[in-house]
Amino acid sequence: MNRWQKETTILLVVAIAALVILGQLLIPGTAPYSPHSDIVAAHLSIKQALYESWQSGQGIPFWRSDFLSGVPGLAHPQTLYTNPFQVLFFALPAVEAVGPTIWIHLLVTGIAYATLGAALGLGVGARILMGVAGLYAFKVLAITYAGWLSVLPMVSMLPLLTAAVLHLMERPQPRSALALAAGGALCLHSGHLQLLYYALLLLIPYFTIGILRGLPASDGSGRVRAIALGGLAAAIAAGCSAYLWIPLASEASLISRGSVSYAYFLGGLQATPADLLTFLRPEATGSPLVDARDQLWERVAYFGAIPELLALVGASVAWRRRHGSFLLMGFAATLLLAFDSPINRLLYDTLPGYAIFRGPNRFLFLTTMFGIALAGVGFDAIRARMSRWPAAALARRALPFVLVAVTTAEGGYWASRYVTTAPTDFVDPPSSHRAFFAADDSIFRVAPIRRSTLNYGWASSAGIELVTGFEPYNYAHYQTYFDLLRGQPPATVAPVWTDLHSVPRGDLLDALNVKYVATATEVEPPEGYRLVAAFESEPRFVFYDGMRRGALYLYRNEDAFERAYWAPEILPVAGIGDAALAVRSRSLREVAVVEGFGPAATLGAAEDSGPLRLTKPNPQTLRVETENPNAGFLVLSEVWHPGWQARIDGVPAPIRRTNVTLMGVAVPPGPHAIELAFRPQNWRAALVVTAVSATAFLLLGIRALRRGAGSSTSGPRTPASSPLGSAPSDARRDASPRS
Repeated sequence: MNRWQKETTILLVVAIAALVILGQLLIPGTAPYSPHSDIVAAHLSIKQALYESWQSGQGIPFWRSDFLSGVPGLAHPQTLYTNPFQVLFFALPAVEAVGPTIWIHLLVTGIAYATLGAALGLGVGARILMGVAGLYAFKVLAITYAGWLSVLPMVSMLPLLTAAVLHLMERPQPRSALALAAGGALCLHSGHLQLLYYALLLLIPYFTIGILRGLPASDGSGRVRAIALGGLAAAIAAGCSAYLWIPLASEASLISRGSVSYAYFLGGLQATPADLLTFLRPEATGSPLVDARDQLWERVAYFGAIPELLALVGASVAWRRRHGSFLLMGFAATLLLAFDSPINRLLYDTLPGYAIFRGPNRFLFLTTMFGIALAGVGFDAIRARMSRWPAAALARRALPFVLVAVTTAEGGYWASRYVTTAPTDFVDPPSSHRAFFAADDSIFRVAPIRRSTLNYGWASSAGIELVTGFEPYNYAHYQTYFDLLRGQPPATVAPVWTDLHSVPRGDLLDALNVKYVATATEVEPPEGYRLVAAFESEPRFVFYDGMRRGALYLYRNEDAFERAYWAPEILPVAGIGDAALAVRSRSLREVAVVEGFGPAATLGAAEDSGPLRLTKPNPQTLRVETENPNAGFLVLSEVWHPGWQARIDGVPAPIRRTNVTLMGVAVPPGPHAIELAFRPQNWRAALVVTAVSATAFLLLGIRALRRGAGSSTSGPRTPASSPLGSAPSDARRDASPRS
């Protein structure tokens, strides 16, 4: 077979394997479902917000108000609005698009592993085996079960990124650098930067040392060229993704994870010696199918019976193979770093950025990648050995079919247990309370008491905005506000779930524009609330337990503030610490605590203020019209973020952080139009960097294609000498047995 026939064969086999075993994800009218699904708990709302904004002609939402009283949309690591493999969410409601999207990611994972096999110089059979093994890797199926929609893209891309790095080491040319730039850009569009960070800890040193050792000492210009191409690829990848990561980097000081402890970093998610048993059987230490609280996907190391056996063979010969020592050392290092150890503590204390990622056992995702790559090496080693025995010719031909068939059969078994679907109206069900909220055309938020009362993942499709939510990437100032709301001291950890169990401070709910409080049981309403609706059997998603039905009671807050209101009185403070102390001791019905604001004596009292007219917010803007006889201070019940900018009658006006987490604007007397627009921080600069980088990528790509068309060969090949001890060799020599 020629090259294109080989590539087509590999692609077809992996695609057929994905269709046969995982085709249920493509069935219309169904969606992935499990009692542990982050898709149901959060991602449906994230993606539905995109669908509704795009379909209404408002574009990609820069800001979302569906939970936590507002969070960024586009520039957020969980949303993945511009990930090319999640494009279906623009065209279909989230519950309809999620199954095919996951299938696409799984298919891409298989193709990426086959591509990694090519970079390792492996044969067609080994690459097909790697593709199928990656497609059915138990850890991949387990996170599909868990609904990790923001993690799957990175898991899919890491083998491709690794392949691009190895290819550039072998052929340090512009085309290879562009391939690496494309792979890097896809990774930076794939969320869950933790796995990318871990991968770069291994790939950058290996690439650098490999280039220095792989080229003769006399070829200084070649070394400089190779390293420069690697740097160029990294710069283009970062530049093409600048519109995402520059805003994220700009708001790093706002994130609650900035001051967490080593105990939080471990988070109970470090591997234990017992977890090594999962190399033998994935459910050796438990399963969420048996114990609802078991989070198997966090600690499992298993990647398939056949791949693990082949990986043992690959490990025994890896030191003689191209990049083999890197695979061995990568496997060992990622396994070691999954445990709590002095090495992990040292990295936590000294390595920039290491401490912000929680759960070191996520190194096991990379362990799986290195293990499957070693399996490909082992497969080729066995076939090479069999070629020495003429009597084994038939067995040698049959070996790929048998091993791929067995791997597929095992993958099918685990997929049948962990990749399950349900009808879309079960996963995102209709309900009576949706109709109730839809009938209220005012602007308001809802506060559910306890997590499962109103599922966070249904907020956007239900048309409601929640003050609670599931958010691994949260703001410290909002969490401080919520601690005050709950009557608790400020938290010392960064919460993932922001839930309400009671409301000691009703005035803080009022200031969040909470018009309705939802409960699962009828309660004696506090002062200012009254029961307005009761439903006997409403759908409910209980994390760990799954879909349930139960009663729902809605209490209307008669004292709720509007989304925009005049401050009754101003209390200036210096910073967020003083603001928290002030809010702790003063009622927000009586005062607005404003940071960095001068004397407020010239502001009129709220009772003397004129009317406000608030246009229904869209994903980018808030607009308020005022007619105030006196100067006043306008409080907006939207989460403060440096990306918000205000204009009064078109003239820029400063926004003050108010009441710890909200926004306020001083308004002069008279009629005014006040508009607040949200853009990601440093948005224009980020767009310029992205545009320049994308243009450079296209121009270099065109130049490389023209050079390739004018030459029958792609240039000299740089021998790949592993910096970890393997001898230089080409693919054919590696495929032959050694005496």
